[in-house]
Amino acid sequence: MTDLIERTSVSIHSEPHVCPFCKCVVPRHEAVIPQLGIRRWVQPRCGCEVKAFEGEIQEAQSRLTNDKTRELFAVSNLGERFKETRFENFVMRTGAEKAFEQAKGYAAEFERWKESSLFLYGDPGNGKSFLAAAVANSLMERGRIVVFTTVADLLTRIRETFRQKGSKETEGQILNAVARCDLLILDDIGAEKASDWVAEELFKIIDGRYRDKKPIFYTSNLNPLALQGRFDPLQGNRIADRVLEMAVPVENKASSYRRETAIKRAETMKREGI
Repeated sequence: MTDLIERTSVSIHSEPHVCPFCKCVVPRHEAVIPQLGIRRWVQPRCGCEVKAFEGEIQEAQSRLTNDKTRELFAVSNLGERFKETRFENFVMRTGAEKAFEQAKGYAAEFERWKESSLFLYGDPGNGKSFLAAAVANSLMERGRIVVFTTVADLLTRIRETFRQKGSKETEGQILNAVARCDLLILDDIGAEKASDWVAEELFKIIDGRYRDKKPIFYTSNLNPLALQGRFDPLQGNRIADRVLEMAVPVENKASSYRRETAIKRAETMKREGI
C-alpha cells in the first residue's frame, strides 16, 4: 500500500507536491525501472499521507468485520423479552443490589474496565440475564459491537456448521465474530451439556479473548469454582483459571423472580376461583 502511494509518476514540469496535512513540500526524484532501464520522475508522498491512507484501509476493514458480526449476531439475538431491557426497568429486590450496581457501573465505565470481565452468578430466574441484556443494550446504543448469546445456542450454531453442507455460516466466521466484538456476553454458562468437545470449544473462545485482551460478561447459576467441576479436572481447570483471571465474580443473592411471580399468579387465580 505504501509503495502505491509513494511511487506516483509525474512530469518533470509538474507542480511541487504539498502535503495536505503538514503542508510540507515533498520533492520529486528521478528513478530507474531496473528491468527496462527506463528513467522517470516519481513523486513520493509525505509520511502523514501514508499514515492517513493506511488508517482508512484499516477503518474500512474494521467496518466490514463489524458488519459481519452484526449480521451473524443480530440484535434479535436478545429476543423480544430482552430487546427493550434497560437498567431503569429492573425490578430491584433484596439481594440484587450489588449485582445491579456492578452491572450498571460496568456498562457506564466500560472503557475503563478495558479487558476486565464480570462473572454474575446466582439462583436461576433472579435477574442475571436481564442485567446482562441491559449492559448489551446500553453499549450498543453507544455504538459498541456486542454479541449476546447463551452458551448452549452458541455451541449449537458451531456444531450445525459441521452438519450442514453449504451452510451460510462457518465455524471460522462464528469464532471470528465472538473474538472481535467489543464485548462478548456468555449467558447461562454451565447450563450446557458437558462433554470434551464442549469444554474444548469453550476454552477456545475464552482463551482467544484472553489473548486479545477483550472482555467477557458471564452469567451463570454456578460460581466460578463450581463451573470448574462441570468438566474433567484438566479441562475444568483450564476454563476456571481463565475465567478467574479475567473476571470479577459478583453474586446476585436475590431469590427467583420468576418463581415469585408464578406463586403470586397462582394465589391470584385461587382467590378469583379460576
